[in-house]
Amino acid sequence: MKVRVKARILSRAKRGPEYEEQLEGETDTRKIGCSFVTVHCNHDDGLIYCGLTTLNGDIFWTYDPATQQFASLGYQQIAEEYEVKIHRSLVQDGSVFYGATAGLHDNTKRMVAPGGKLFKYDLTTKQYEVLAVPTPHDYIQTIGMDRKRRVIYGHCHPVPHLWSYDLSTGETKNLGLTNVPEGMFCDNDGNAWGTVGKDHRLFKYNPDDGFTIFDFGMPQVLGRPASMGNLMHAPDDGLIYIGTGTGVIFTLDPKSMRFEYLGKPLAASRCHGFVIGADGLIYGAGGGKGEAENSLFAYDRQSRRFYDLGLIYDPDEDIANRVAHCVTMTPDGTIFTGETDHPKRAGCLWECKIDK
Repeated sequence: MKVRVKARILSRAKRGPEYEEQLEGETDTRKIGCSFVTVHCNHDDGLIYCGLTTLNGDIFWTYDPATQQFASLGYQQIAEEYEVKIHRSLVQDGSVFYGATAGLHDNTKRMVAPGGKLFKYDLTTKQYEVLAVPTPHDYIQTIGMDRKRRVIYGHCHPVPHLWSYDLSTGETKNLGLTNVPEGMFCDNDGNAWGTVGKDHRLFKYNPDDGFTIFDFGMPQVLGRPASMGNLMHAPDDGLIYIGTGTGVIFTLDPKSMRFEYLGKPLAASRCHGFVIGADGLIYGAGGGKGEAENSLFAYDRQSRRFYDLGLIYDPDEDIANRVAHCVTMTPDGTIFTGETDHPKRAGCLWECKIDK
Protein backbone atom coordinates (compact mmCIF):
# COMPACT_ATOMS: atom_id res chain seq x y z
CA MET A 1 0.00 0.00 0.00
CA LYS A 2 1.09 3.58 -0.63
CA VAL A 3 -0.53 6.99 -0.33
CA ARG A 4 -1.05 9.83 -2.81
CA VAL A 5 -1.29 13.19 -1.06
CA LYS A 6 -2.62 16.65 -1.91
CA ALA A 7 -2.43 19.67 0.37
CA ARG A 8 -5.72 21.55 0.19
CA ILE A 9 -4.72 25.11 1.01
CA LEU A 10 -7.07 27.61 2.59
CA SER A 11 -4.44 30.22 3.46
CA ARG A 12 -0.92 30.78 2.14
CA ALA A 13 -0.04 33.18 4.96
CA LYS A 14 3.42 32.96 6.47
CA ARG A 15 3.73 32.61 10.23
CA GLY A 16 6.23 33.82 12.76
CA PRO A 17 6.66 36.75 15.17
CA GLU A 18 4.58 38.93 12.85
CA TYR A 19 1.53 36.61 13.02
CA GLU A 20 -0.67 38.89 15.13
CA GLU A 21 0.28 41.86 12.95
CA GLN A 22 -1.52 40.12 10.09
CA LEU A 23 -4.77 40.74 11.95
CA GLU A 24 -4.56 44.51 11.66
CA GLY A 25 -7.85 45.31 9.96
CA GLU A 26 -7.96 41.87 8.29
CA THR A 27 -10.96 39.56 8.68
CA ASP A 28 -10.43 37.24 5.69
CA THR A 29 -9.20 33.86 6.92
CA ARG A 30 -7.71 33.14 3.50
CA LYS A 31 -5.16 35.89 4.15
CA ILE A 32 -4.08 35.11 7.72
CA GLY A 33 -2.58 32.12 9.49
CA CYS A 34 -4.80 29.21 10.47
CA SER A 35 -4.64 25.54 11.49
CA PHE A 36 -7.00 22.60 10.96
CA VAL A 37 -7.63 20.93 14.33
CA THR A 38 -10.91 19.06 13.72
CA VAL A 39 -12.03 17.19 10.60
CA HIS A 40 -15.26 15.26 10.09
CA CYS A 41 -16.77 13.78 6.92
CA ASN A 42 -20.54 14.15 6.64
CA HIS A 43 -21.57 11.16 4.56
CA ASP A 44 -24.93 12.76 3.75
CA ASP A 45 -23.58 15.74 1.81
CA GLY A 46 -20.02 14.53 1.13
CA LEU A 47 -18.44 17.61 2.74
CA ILE A 48 -15.51 17.70 5.16
CA TYR A 49 -16.45 19.83 8.16
CA CYS A 50 -13.39 21.56 9.59
CA GLY A 51 -12.74 23.14 12.97
CA LEU A 52 -9.99 25.74 12.62
CA THR A 53 -7.65 27.65 14.86
CA THR A 54 -7.59 31.27 13.69
CA LEU A 55 -7.52 34.50 15.66
CA ASN A 56 -10.40 36.18 13.82
CA GLY A 57 -13.12 33.81 15.10
CA ASP A 58 -13.86 32.37 11.64
CA ILE A 59 -13.35 28.84 12.95
CA PHE A 60 -15.94 26.62 11.23
CA TRP A 61 -15.55 25.73 7.53
CA THR A 62 -16.36 23.07 4.98
CA TYR A 63 -14.31 21.59 2.17
CA ASP A 64 -16.00 20.01 -0.85
CA PRO A 65 -13.82 17.22 -2.35
CA ALA A 66 -15.87 17.28 -5.56
CA THR A 67 -15.24 20.97 -6.34
CA GLN A 68 -12.07 21.41 -4.24
CA GLN A 69 -13.62 24.51 -2.68
CA PHE A 70 -13.63 25.78 0.90
CA ALA A 71 -16.59 27.66 2.39
CA SER A 72 -16.97 29.46 5.71
CA LEU A 73 -19.97 28.59 7.88
CA GLY A 74 -19.92 32.05 9.42
CA TYR A 75 -19.11 31.33 13.05
CA GLN A 76 -17.84 34.91 13.28
CA GLN A 77 -21.44 36.09 13.61
CA ILE A 78 -21.66 34.65 17.14
CA ALA A 79 -17.97 34.59 18.15
CA GLU A 80 -16.38 36.59 20.95
CA GLU A 81 -12.72 37.54 20.84
CA TYR A 82 -11.38 34.66 22.94
CA GLU A 83 -13.00 31.92 20.86
CA VAL A 84 -10.24 31.05 18.41
CA LYS A 85 -10.54 27.33 17.71
CA ILE A 86 -12.74 24.25 17.54
CA HIS A 87 -10.35 21.61 18.90
CA ARG A 88 -11.55 18.01 18.55
CA SER A 89 -15.01 19.30 19.36
CA LEU A 90 -17.45 18.42 16.58
CA VAL A 91 -20.11 15.73 16.91
CA GLN A 92 -22.65 15.02 14.17
CA ASP A 93 -26.14 13.88 15.09
CA GLY A 94 -28.24 13.52 11.93
CA SER A 95 -28.71 16.96 10.41
CA VAL A 96 -27.17 18.74 13.40
CA PHE A 97 -23.61 19.40 14.51
CA TYR A 98 -22.74 20.02 18.14
CA GLY A 99 -19.50 21.91 18.63
CA ALA A 100 -17.50 23.72 21.28
CA THR A 101 -14.93 26.49 21.32
CA ALA A 102 -11.41 26.69 22.71
CA GLY A 103 -9.03 29.58 23.39
CA LEU A 104 -5.34 30.44 23.27
CA HIS A 105 -5.11 33.29 25.79
CA ASP A 106 -2.93 33.03 28.89
CA ASN A 107 -4.14 32.90 32.48
CA THR A 108 -3.81 36.66 32.97
CA LYS A 109 -6.98 37.02 30.88
CA ARG A 110 -8.86 34.08 32.33
CA MET A 111 -11.31 36.09 34.44
CA VAL A 112 -12.01 38.48 31.57
CA ALA A 113 -12.75 35.81 28.98
CA PRO A 114 -16.37 34.61 29.35
CA GLY A 115 -15.76 30.92 28.61
CA GLY A 116 -16.12 28.51 25.72
CA LYS A 117 -19.51 27.86 24.15
CA LEU A 118 -21.28 24.61 23.48
CA PHE A 119 -23.20 25.33 20.28
CA LYS A 120 -25.56 23.69 17.84
CA TYR A 121 -25.40 24.15 14.07
CA ASP A 122 -28.43 23.06 12.03
CA LEU A 123 -27.44 21.85 8.57
CA THR A 124 -30.96 22.41 7.25
CA THR A 125 -31.50 26.00 8.40
CA LYS A 126 -27.77 26.98 8.50
CA GLN A 127 -28.46 28.56 11.90
CA TYR A 128 -26.43 28.53 15.11
CA GLU A 129 -27.82 28.15 18.61
CA VAL A 130 -25.72 28.67 21.74
CA LEU A 131 -26.65 25.95 24.22
CA ALA A 132 -24.43 26.76 27.19
CA VAL A 133 -21.17 28.12 28.55
CA PRO A 134 -20.57 25.01 30.66
CA THR A 135 -17.85 26.42 32.95
CA PRO A 136 -17.49 30.21 33.00
CA HIS A 137 -14.03 31.56 32.13
CA ASP A 138 -12.73 28.21 30.91
CA TYR A 139 -12.62 27.08 27.30
CA ILE A 140 -13.45 23.68 25.87
CA GLN A 141 -10.71 21.42 24.57
CA THR A 142 -12.83 18.46 23.43
CA ILE A 143 -16.34 17.00 23.51
CA GLY A 144 -18.01 13.62 23.06
CA MET A 145 -21.61 12.40 22.95
CA ASP A 146 -23.56 9.69 24.73
CA ARG A 147 -26.14 9.10 22.00
CA LYS A 148 -28.15 6.64 24.10
CA ARG A 149 -28.85 9.14 26.88
CA ARG A 150 -28.59 12.30 24.73
CA VAL A 151 -25.80 13.77 26.84
CA ILE A 152 -22.73 15.71 25.67
CA TYR A 153 -19.53 15.66 27.73
CA GLY A 154 -16.60 18.03 27.54
CA HIS A 155 -13.24 18.85 29.07
CA CYS A 156 -12.07 22.38 29.78
CA HIS A 157 -8.73 24.16 29.79
CA PRO A 158 -6.81 25.55 31.63
CA VAL A 159 -8.79 24.31 34.64
CA PRO A 160 -9.56 20.68 33.69
CA HIS A 161 -13.24 20.44 34.54
CA LEU A 162 -15.26 17.54 33.16
CA TRP A 163 -18.83 18.63 32.46
CA SER A 164 -22.04 17.23 31.00
CA TYR A 165 -24.91 18.81 29.13
CA ASP A 166 -28.26 17.03 28.88
CA LEU A 167 -29.77 17.77 25.47
CA SER A 168 -33.25 16.79 26.68
CA THR A 169 -33.39 19.05 29.73
CA GLY A 170 -30.76 21.69 28.98
CA GLU A 171 -29.09 20.98 32.34
CA THR A 172 -25.33 21.48 32.68
CA LYS A 173 -23.36 19.69 35.41
CA ASN A 174 -19.77 20.30 36.49
CA LEU A 175 -18.53 16.78 37.25
CA GLY A 176 -15.23 17.80 38.83
CA LEU A 177 -11.54 17.91 38.00
CA THR A 178 -9.92 15.22 35.89
CA ASN A 179 -6.96 14.93 33.52
CA VAL A 180 -7.68 16.47 30.13
CA PRO A 181 -7.47 13.92 27.29
CA GLU A 182 -6.51 14.96 23.78
CA GLY A 183 -9.92 13.82 22.58
CA MET A 184 -13.14 13.34 24.60
CA PHE A 185 -14.62 9.89 24.18
CA CYS A 186 -17.82 7.95 24.87
CA ASP A 187 -17.92 4.21 24.24
CA ASN A 188 -20.68 2.27 22.52
CA ASP A 189 -22.61 2.05 25.80
CA GLY A 190 -22.42 5.80 26.42
CA ASN A 191 -19.73 5.73 29.11
CA ALA A 192 -17.41 8.73 29.18
CA TRP A 193 -13.80 7.66 29.82
CA GLY A 194 -10.79 9.45 31.21
CA THR A 195 -8.12 9.47 33.91
CA VAL A 196 -7.94 11.27 37.23
CA GLY A 197 -5.25 12.15 39.75
CA LYS A 198 -1.46 12.24 39.62
CA ASP A 199 -1.40 8.46 39.20
CA HIS A 200 -3.77 8.71 36.20
CA ARG A 201 -6.32 6.23 37.52
CA LEU A 202 -8.82 5.20 34.89
CA PHE A 203 -12.49 6.13 35.23
CA LYS A 204 -15.73 5.79 33.36
CA TYR A 205 -18.88 7.82 33.98
CA ASN A 206 -22.53 7.77 33.03
CA PRO A 207 -25.53 9.42 34.71
CA ASP A 208 -27.09 6.08 35.71
CA ASP A 209 -24.10 4.64 37.57
CA GLY A 210 -22.04 7.76 38.28
CA PHE A 211 -18.25 7.46 38.44
CA THR A 212 -16.47 4.13 38.40
CA ILE A 213 -12.85 4.86 39.36
CA PHE A 214 -10.52 1.91 38.87
CA ASP A 215 -7.54 1.19 41.10
CA PHE A 216 -5.14 1.28 38.16
CA GLY A 217 -4.32 3.70 35.38
CA MET A 218 -2.87 3.73 31.91
CA PRO A 219 0.08 1.40 31.18
CA GLN A 220 3.55 2.74 31.76
CA VAL A 221 5.55 4.06 28.80
CA LEU A 222 9.08 5.35 29.40
CA GLY A 223 8.57 5.15 33.15
CA ARG A 224 5.27 7.02 33.48
CA PRO A 225 1.59 6.49 32.65
CA ALA A 226 0.84 6.80 28.95
CA SER A 227 -1.33 9.74 27.95
CA MET A 228 -4.92 9.00 27.00
CA GLY A 229 -4.85 10.67 23.60
CA ASN A 230 -6.98 9.59 20.66
CA LEU A 231 -9.58 6.96 21.34
CA MET A 232 -12.02 4.92 19.30
CA HIS A 233 -14.46 2.19 20.31
CA ALA A 234 -14.56 -0.26 17.40
CA PRO A 235 -18.14 -1.42 16.84
CA ASP A 236 -17.15 -4.85 15.51
CA ASP A 237 -14.59 -6.14 18.03
CA GLY A 238 -15.75 -4.04 21.00
CA LEU A 239 -12.24 -2.88 21.88
CA ILE A 240 -11.21 0.67 22.71
CA TYR A 241 -8.18 1.71 20.66
CA ILE A 242 -5.96 4.25 22.43
CA GLY A 243 -3.25 6.30 20.73
CA THR A 244 -0.78 7.95 23.08
CA GLY A 245 1.49 10.97 23.08
CA THR A 246 4.52 8.75 22.62
CA GLY A 247 3.06 7.05 19.54
CA VAL A 248 2.34 3.75 21.29
CA ILE A 249 -1.05 2.13 20.64
CA PHE A 250 -2.96 0.03 23.18
CA THR A 251 -6.33 -1.62 23.23
CA LEU A 252 -8.58 -1.72 26.27
CA ASP A 253 -11.29 -4.35 26.61
CA PRO A 254 -14.03 -2.51 28.56
CA LYS A 255 -15.51 -5.81 29.76
CA SER A 256 -12.38 -7.43 31.18
CA MET A 257 -10.60 -4.07 31.75
CA ARG A 258 -7.41 -5.49 30.29
CA PHE A 259 -4.92 -3.48 28.25
CA GLU A 260 -2.99 -4.96 25.35
CA TYR A 261 0.05 -3.40 23.72
CA LEU A 262 -0.24 -3.35 19.92
CA GLY A 263 2.94 -1.51 19.00
CA LYS A 264 4.43 1.77 17.87
CA PRO A 265 3.66 2.08 14.15
CA LEU A 266 5.94 5.02 13.36
CA ALA A 267 9.27 6.35 14.56
CA ALA A 268 7.71 9.75 15.30
CA SER A 269 5.64 10.42 18.39
CA ARG A 270 1.88 10.91 18.83
CA CYS A 271 -0.99 9.08 17.20
CA HIS A 272 -3.45 11.73 16.12
CA GLY A 273 -6.58 9.81 15.26
CA PHE A 274 -8.14 6.54 14.15
CA VAL A 275 -10.72 5.54 11.57
CA ILE A 276 -11.89 2.11 10.40
CA GLY A 277 -11.98 1.54 6.65
CA ALA A 278 -14.47 -0.56 4.71
CA ASP A 279 -11.66 -3.13 4.42
CA GLY A 280 -11.61 -3.54 8.20
CA LEU A 281 -8.18 -1.95 8.57
CA ILE A 282 -7.60 0.78 11.14
CA TYR A 283 -5.99 3.88 9.67
CA GLY A 284 -4.27 6.68 11.54
CA ALA A 285 -1.83 9.57 11.33
CA GLY A 286 1.31 9.99 13.39
CA GLY A 287 4.00 12.52 14.12
CA GLY A 288 4.68 15.23 16.61
CA LYS A 289 5.68 18.79 17.27
CA GLY A 290 9.15 19.58 16.01
CA GLU A 291 9.16 16.56 13.72
CA ALA A 292 8.95 17.64 10.10
CA GLU A 293 7.71 14.32 8.79
CA ASN A 294 4.25 13.03 9.66
CA SER A 295 2.99 9.81 8.13
CA LEU A 296 -0.08 7.65 7.67
CA PHE A 297 -0.25 4.10 8.91
CA ALA A 298 -2.63 1.16 8.77
CA TYR A 299 -3.19 -1.71 11.20
CA ASP A 300 -4.47 -5.11 10.11
CA ARG A 301 -6.30 -6.60 13.07
CA GLN A 302 -6.26 -10.10 11.57
CA SER A 303 -2.52 -10.34 10.96
CA ARG A 304 -1.73 -7.91 13.80
CA ARG A 305 0.59 -6.06 11.45
CA PHE A 306 1.25 -2.34 11.00
CA TYR A 307 1.90 -0.73 7.61
CA ASP A 308 3.70 2.58 7.13
CA LEU A 309 1.81 4.17 4.22
CA GLY A 310 4.31 6.97 3.73
CA LEU A 311 4.82 10.64 4.41
CA ILE A 312 1.98 13.13 4.30
CA TYR A 313 3.83 15.09 1.63
CA ASP A 314 2.56 16.91 -1.46
CA PRO A 315 5.25 16.82 -4.18
CA ASP A 316 3.47 19.48 -6.27
CA GLU A 317 3.57 22.02 -3.44
CA ASP A 318 6.79 20.56 -1.99
CA ILE A 319 5.41 20.76 1.55
CA ALA A 320 4.87 18.14 4.27
CA ASN A 321 2.39 17.92 7.12
CA ARG A 322 4.18 19.17 10.23
CA VAL A 323 1.69 18.03 12.89
CA ALA A 324 -1.22 15.92 11.68
CA HIS A 325 -4.40 16.47 13.69
CA CYS A 326 -7.47 14.20 13.61
CA VAL A 327 -8.47 11.93 10.76
CA THR A 328 -11.70 11.24 8.92
CA MET A 329 -12.57 9.09 5.93
CA THR A 330 -14.94 9.58 2.99
CA PRO A 331 -17.15 6.73 1.70
CA ASP A 332 -14.66 6.06 -1.13
CA GLY A 333 -11.84 5.50 1.36
CA THR A 334 -10.06 8.85 1.03
CA ILE A 335 -8.51 9.99 4.31
CA PHE A 336 -8.46 13.66 5.33
CA THR A 337 -6.30 14.92 8.17
CA GLY A 338 -5.71 18.42 9.50
CA GLU A 339 -2.48 20.20 10.35
CA THR A 340 -1.54 22.46 13.23
CA ASP A 341 1.43 24.21 14.84
CA HIS A 342 3.47 24.77 11.70
CA PRO A 343 5.98 27.47 12.67
CA LYS A 344 6.41 29.02 9.23
CA ARG A 345 3.08 28.87 7.41
CA ALA A 346 -0.64 28.31 7.80
CA GLY A 347 -1.78 24.73 8.21
CA CYS A 348 -3.45 22.78 5.42
CA LEU A 349 -6.18 20.20 5.01
CA TRP A 350 -4.50 17.06 3.66
CA GLU A 351 -6.23 14.68 1.24
CA CYS A 352 -4.72 11.19 1.20
CA LYS A 353 -5.73 8.52 -1.33
CA ILE A 354 -4.51 5.01 -0.64
CA ASP A 355 -3.40 2.71 -3.46
CA LYS A 356 -3.40 -0.99 -2.61
